[in-house]
This record gives sequence, structure tokens and C-alpha cells, in this order.
Amino acid sequence: MKRRRYDLEFKQRIIQQVQEIGNAAAVAKRVKQQILKDVALINAKEIEGAHWHFFRSTVTGRIGASQSLRTFLEQNGIKYTIHE
Repeated sequence: MKRRRYDLEFKQRIIQQVQEIGNAAAVAKRVKQQILKDVALINAKEIEGAHWHFFRSTVTGRIGASQSLRTFLEQNGIKYTIHE
């Protein structure tokens, strides 16, 4: 079998994409942990409630949060507002 050779730029793009995926997973995990911390604070009556706000991303241009994040917020009784 012949080995395929890739140029350095291609390899760097692949490495960057893998790092971005890993970073996105780490961010998602931290966000979910923060939601659970908010729930714990509410249950302990240390705060009256939590309300998350989402704005247009300066990176992607998209507005709001992913459907899975909105669902997770709703499942945990956290209100949110998406600002257009």
C-alpha cells in the first residue's frame, strides 16, 4: 500500500480543527457545570434565581444558544433571554 503524503499546511489545519473540537467540548462541559452550580445555589436558597442572557456572537454571527443548551437550561428550571 502506498503512503499518502500531506503538506504541512493541511496537517496544521487538521490539528487546529481537532483542537477546536476539544475546546468546544471543554466549554460545553464548563457551561453545564455552571448551570448545575446555579441550580445548587437556588436550592440552597443562596440566590433567588438565575437568568441567562445570550447575544449575537462576534465570532460566528449567530444569535443565542444551541438547542441542547436551551433544553438543559429548561430542564433545570433556569430562565433565559435571547437578545436579537
